[in-house]
Amino acid sequence: MILIPHASPGLKVKARRHEIDQAIARVLASGRYILGSETEAFETEFGCVATRSEAVAARVRRARNYGFGEKRVCVEDGFNSRLHELQAAILRALLPYLDADNRAPGSLCSTL
Repeated sequence: MILIPHASPGLKVKARRHEIDQAIARVLASGRYILGSETEAFETEFGCVATRSEAVAARVRRARNYGFGEKRVCVEDGFNSRLHELQAAILRALLPYLDADNRAPGSLCSTL
C-alpha cells in the first residue's frame, strides 16, 4: 500500500503571508478588480504554450477564445476563463516558490 502524505497548504500560506498581503494591497490600491495589471502580468509571466505546429497553435488560440475561429464562427468547444485581480496577484506572489515547494520533503510531489 502506498501512503500519500497529508498536504498542509496552511503552512505555505503562513510562510508567504508577507508576499500575499503585498499582492492584495496592490490590487486594493489599484481599484481595479477585473482585467487590470495583475491579471495582465500573470498571463504574461506564466501563461504559454510552446509548439512548432501551426495547427496546434491555432487550436490553442481558438480554445482560449470560446472556440471561435475567424469572424466569430465557433468551430470547436472552447473556454475563456479569466482570473480576477486578487487571484492573479496571489498566484504571482506564490508561483515563484512552486518548484521549491514541490521538491520540499513532505510535499506530495516529492513522493512521486
